[in-house]
Amino acid sequence: AVEAEVYAVSSFFTCLVFWLILKWEARADEADHLKWIVLIAYLMGLSVGVHLLNLLTIPAMALIYYFRKYPYSLRGLVATLGISVVILGALQVGVIQKTWDIAWSLERLFVGSFDLQKNKDEFGLGLPFGSGALFFAILLFGGLAAGIVITQRRKMVALNTIILCTLMVYLGFSSYLTILIRSNVDPPIDQNHPATLASFLGYVKREQYGDKPLFYGQMYNTQVIGYEKTEPFYTTLEGKDVYVKDGDKQRYQYDPKGMRFFPRMSDPDHYRSGPFGYQKYVKNKGADANNPNDDKPTGLENLKFFFEYQVYHMYIRYFLWNFSGRSSDRQHAEAESGLEFSRFKDMPESMKSDRTRNHYYLLPLILGILGLVWHVNNDPKRAGVVALLFFFTGLAIVIYLNQVAQEPRERDYAFVGSYHTFVIWVGLGVVAIADMLKGLLKRGAPVVAFALSLSVPGILLAENLDDHDRHGQYVAPDSAYNLLNSCAKDAVLFTNGDNDTFPLWYLQEVEGVRTDVRVVNLSLVNTDWYIYQLKHKQWNDSKPLPISLADKDFLGERNSAVQFPARSFEVAVDKDKVLANGTVAREDADRIASPMVIRVQPRGSKDNPYLMKQDLVILDMVITNATNGWERPIYFANTVASSSFVSLGDYLQLEGMAYRVVPVKQQGDDRAGIGPGRIALNIMYDNAMKFKLRGLDDPKLFFGETVERMVANTRSSYYRLATGYLDVADRLEQGLQQVSAKGNTTVSVPQVEARVQEYEDRALKVMEYVQANIRDEAVPLGAANRYLYAMVYDRLGKKEEAEKLLESARAEASEKLKYLQATDPQNEDLNDYYFVMQRGLEYVVAQGDSTTIVKWANDLFAITNDVRYKQLSNQYLGAPAKPDSVGSSVLPLK
Repeated sequence: AVEAEVYAVSSFFTCLVFWLILKWEARADEADHLKWIVLIAYLMGLSVGVHLLNLLTIPAMALIYYFRKYPYSLRGLVATLGISVVILGALQVGVIQKTWDIAWSLERLFVGSFDLQKNKDEFGLGLPFGSGALFFAILLFGGLAAGIVITQRRKMVALNTIILCTLMVYLGFSSYLTILIRSNVDPPIDQNHPATLASFLGYVKREQYGDKPLFYGQMYNTQVIGYEKTEPFYTTLEGKDVYVKDGDKQRYQYDPKGMRFFPRMSDPDHYRSGPFGYQKYVKNKGADANNPNDDKPTGLENLKFFFEYQVYHMYIRYFLWNFSGRSSDRQHAEAESGLEFSRFKDMPESMKSDRTRNHYYLLPLILGILGLVWHVNNDPKRAGVVALLFFFTGLAIVIYLNQVAQEPRERDYAFVGSYHTFVIWVGLGVVAIADMLKGLLKRGAPVVAFALSLSVPGILLAENLDDHDRHGQYVAPDSAYNLLNSCAKDAVLFTNGDNDTFPLWYLQEVEGVRTDVRVVNLSLVNTDWYIYQLKHKQWNDSKPLPISLADKDFLGERNSAVQFPARSFEVAVDKDKVLANGTVAREDADRIASPMVIRVQPRGSKDNPYLMKQDLVILDMVITNATNGWERPIYFANTVASSSFVSLGDYLQLEGMAYRVVPVKQQGDDRAGIGPGRIALNIMYDNAMKFKLRGLDDPKLFFGETVERMVANTRSSYYRLATGYLDVADRLEQGLQQVSAKGNTTVSVPQVEARVQEYEDRALKVMEYVQANIRDEAVPLGAANRYLYAMVYDRLGKKEEAEKLLESARAEASEKLKYLQATDPQNEDLNDYYFVMQRGLEYVVAQGDSTTIVKWANDLFAITNDVRYKQLSNQYLGAPAKPDSVGSSVLPLK
């Protein structure tokens, strides 16, 4: 209900087909019992259009069929499982993939192709696109129909059922054709552009997700020794009425010495990622501890990562979330039942009152275990069936996914099928309690068992309702609105990922907001179809983008990664044009960089410098747009990582929630607060004071971790704006002091003082606006932001507000530091709290209040073992430092 994903519908299909096989089991002796099998086949095909998870029910359903129709034997059991795996493979490989391969072969024959590299036509009949696929569909469905008629006339029941089920699977699977149909009407959002069989094939095979080794393959430091060709790459090009062949798809070849069975630590990008990076598990790091290529991971270390991270952290922990409880909605949150009393003794009140702490006191888990035991004792065959389904929807998915050390978000939704399966045992737990009560109660045992068991759904409802309620929450559309309205007319806006992009597309496509802005998702700019759409396609009121790259230069994998040493580019800038069209404000006319020099720093290492396709497109777009007189304003969302700026950081200008690329180079005193780029104060003020911030002042509403991160980004923008105004005011005051010292009478002191007051007033209005519209009681400000806001109020002369914020920052940081250092020393928030304690102490020392100084120093001394912080504290406590350890991982003093 609160997750816009495929898993709810997929779970519905999983439950439905499993219920239908039980329906068949109860009617297996009736004359028309096979209709249930046929219906299951149709629903199985239909579910593939939603998600492949439903296929994992096949082994369990096969066992139900076997136990109902045949006497039990070990050989029969093994044979049934083998057949079920064959059926699963036939659907996964045969129907879902090979069907399209055959259709593609006929399509290529009927239409023909052109070899772009050899510049010559290949064999083909020259028929229109889609003719081969249509011919294949006629053969396939005609053949299945003929098979049904023939087997029915000859009373070949088993074969007739198999063919009929195959037809039903294909009919359900035909829902995929909506993708082809939709793409061919050229919708605004046309991901992968699967309009022809060539592009549709890659879409169905999920090629964009790449491959991971499962049972045999490379480790993270296995050396690449070359490339191997896999299959030709075909696409379509404007002006060509045949398919265009452009070389071959390739994949890495790895050194055989580095290959191993069941490789779990396989992705080199996750060697140092998060708390579960591979480096944590590998002891022998070779001669160079900083070079992962020098590591010697063992098989036991590989298995330790598998069990500790992939099995426990990425599955069992999620399972316990649902049947035991969880500690919060923060990423990597542990399971927590509510019975860990020692953990709660010193827990800060703000953590205890977290609405996302959901405690079930193990009751659902206990009820499920009771049901499992009862099931095994009373119906071992069906218990085995449910256990098999539980395995395939849980641990088997863990093995198949081979998850990397740091996922961008929690992946608990991938295992929802196993939770549903365990719920079968939870239900049977009620029966188990009724059985146990029969010896104590002469009558009414089932009713009493039911009444007792109601506590389980009751506690689930009570614990989850408050943090699953989304009414009054407008952060997604409002953040999209604010980002779009941070941009000038006809802008190009680079966004980072899903959370940045899809809400913007929603506002544009559904509500018609700022349809002149072209949203460009950087994750997709590495694909040829997306670059083609950007270059050629009008999107609502946004014309095609200024990209000069030829189409053939970004086909397929061409230029996916280009060797690129650091170099500088000079971009010509017409000063009159950039002033006339508003790219540069008149007051910055003397700062225009002409030419604009971009010193491009590549990705990769010194020995392997490179740029990705997205980097080339961004550079090409900026340079082409500059050549065209800066016709299109180009922006980066302020959530985009600096590595995607392509060395444009010195030419960024913050205008709200987005940075604009301008030919004005940032100077040292331009940067206000945190983050890159200079600030266009007046433009940003006009934008920010009109932002939508609905509901963020209501403490009754629930805002989870994702929303808190988005709101923190918004708060940071207001902080930077206020700080920017104060920085300019400070510079004006410093200038006045210098003028006064020199006796200069040409400067109007009252005018400058009025300007200083205007800027300080604006800074205060910004702070009052954000504090009134995003209340701390609704969305917690956090210790680090409390400190930063306190410093703004201090600069404004609002000492009371500053001290109040600073004291709340100290209270939060000190109590959470004490607790987290004892319970979670790897917590990513620790450095933020150390920052607050260190900077806060430095601030109160500057104020000179000895009582406050001692309070801060005592707190800092008590919560750290780091000698640097103890020495800093003891400067004001008058006692020698007695560190327990020296040199921890906390922030340095500077």
